[in-house]
Amino acid sequence: MIFRSVAASLSLYLGVCTAGHAADRAAGHVPAPSQSIQGTVYPSACAPKQRRALRQALAGGHPLDEQAAWTLVETALCAPADAAALAYLDAHVPRRIERVDSDLDVESTSSVRKDRALLATLATAGQAWDASLDARKDGMTLQYYWNEACIRWLTFDYANGKWMLRQLRSACD
Repeated sequence: MIFRSVAASLSLYLGVCTAGHAADRAAGHVPAPSQSIQGTVYPSACAPKQRRALRQALAGGHPLDEQAAWTLVETALCAPADAAALAYLDAHVPRRIERVDSDLDVESTSSVRKDRALLATLATAGQAWDASLDARKDGMTLQYYWNEACIRWLTFDYANGKWMLRQLRSACD
């Protein structure tokens, strides 16, 4: 019964996600406002212009299963952090991933286990700014600011017919 509920929610969510900005507004999901930091304006990753730029960057890389890649990007950046979005992200994260954290001149690398906290970290729920995407046939790296001092990179690989997260990297001033 729970599986059917999550599956139904996921199906409904994916329909909203892929329909774009108009459906998001209708569902009550409004992009976060732009951030202005020391005179520089950083646009919301979920604003229509940013979404178009990300979609064009993705298409330019000619990735395998472009629609699945786009749904994953949209889910990570703009989906509400609800059960359906977390279930979708969960399906694209292996049991362990590489995590790299940089703080000024110190960098630490570790292998982290998939858990609720990791999935919550990946679901920005619209709290992402100045996003960019580097896409290629079998991989993509999504970059965005998740607050005024920190930037995050999510690197995904396409293998065995599915996009999977390989690395989570963060850097803070």
